[in-house]
Amino acid sequence: MNFILGIGGGISAYKSLWLIRLLKKQQHQVKVVLTQSALEFVTPVSVHALSEYPAYTDLWNPPQDNHTKADAQEHNMHHISLAKWADFIIIVPATANRISLLAQGECQDLLSNIILASKAPLAIAPAMNVTMWNNPATQDNINTLKKRSIEIWGPDSGLQACGDVGQGRLLEPEEIMQKIQHWIRPIEPSFKHLIITAGATQEPLDPVRYISNHSSGKMGIAIAKIAYQCGIQVTLIHAPIEQNLLQELPSEIKKIAITTAEQMLQQTQTEITKARKQNNPIEVFIGCAAVADYRPTNYNQNKIKKTNDNLLTLQLTENPDIIQSIASNKKDKLPFCAGFALESEELINNAQKKLKNKKLDLIFANPVESMNAEKSTITALWNSQNQVKQQEIPHNDKEQNAIHILELISQRYKELQK
Repeated sequence: MNFILGIGGGISAYKSLWLIRLLKKQQHQVKVVLTQSALEFVTPVSVHALSEYPAYTDLWNPPQDNHTKADAQEHNMHHISLAKWADFIIIVPATANRISLLAQGECQDLLSNIILASKAPLAIAPAMNVTMWNNPATQDNINTLKKRSIEIWGPDSGLQACGDVGQGRLLEPEEIMQKIQHWIRPIEPSFKHLIITAGATQEPLDPVRYISNHSSGKMGIAIAKIAYQCGIQVTLIHAPIEQNLLQELPSEIKKIAITTAEQMLQQTQTEITKARKQNNPIEVFIGCAAVADYRPTNYNQNKIKKTNDNLLTLQLTENPDIIQSIASNKKDKLPFCAGFALESEELINNAQKKLKNKKLDLIFANPVESMNAEKSTITALWNSQNQVKQQEIPHNDKEQNAIHILELISQRYKELQK
């Protein structure tokens, strides 16, 4: 792969030199753009020695690059040739100023020109003083970049060069390299078309109140995002989820917003039927939504008032079991059905029961305390030769877990399609 590595000014810029080495060890090609501030910390000689390409520092006076004919032919257009050459662009470290330039679409130097001229995916690894990172202006800029599906890696927390302690440290090169590897192509999937449900459904009591749960939908969002990066066609059917989470997803992911469990089932069935008619079947269905088990039997058109005896009795009706309904109506073994079991007790036993009773191909069990936690441990269970097998997915963040989840689904899907 061809990488443009933009190095911003800051004491952590020296770490980018080790990142060049790590990229080269993975057989990637790396061309480095040094900002004017970066030149105070990193020398072009070091960059040239490690990357095997001359360092780019000037919009108007490019170095002679014998590896790329276009650079020699388009002497004063080298920002265009570099933009076309890049498969991926990363900025390490990304300073507060650089983040601001990106958010505003400024075109002040070589690096900003390359970014605006390129269609390559972009990732940044922020590094700055903790107060600068927490400044509302910086956070607004970060949110703007997330809406454009730009990867934000870090920052980490700890002791900073200025003596302050807090969030703002650059991730270590090895951590950045790990993220790059998953970013490029987390897995090679055995299927091409996926539907996933996410978020907590809401069952209205009256115009004001509803029954729901605490699920944020982050796990479903992470799976949808990683699946798209793997080249899978993704449809996300989601209950109400924070808008900023949805905005992190690429626009190519089809997103269908619903509210209730019945609506989620109906939309899922509609998408599966539509895909079959178009000869583009849904191969995998992942039920990741936290679906309300019950809904009010009667909806009150007006807001329910307090009672004189301080008691309110609600009559509830069981909601349809979405994943069981989909699993029970397969056609030619499709879709492969994977679900989740969130349990407060007897995690594995309860997950095994759901695996059997719902006729699932795979289930992921996680304890109730993992709900909305940034990191969690998940146990995968499946049937193989009349035995229930299980595998623990390491304690990790949502996106790392999503990679392991999709990898397992891909393996099991391939085995069952033989």
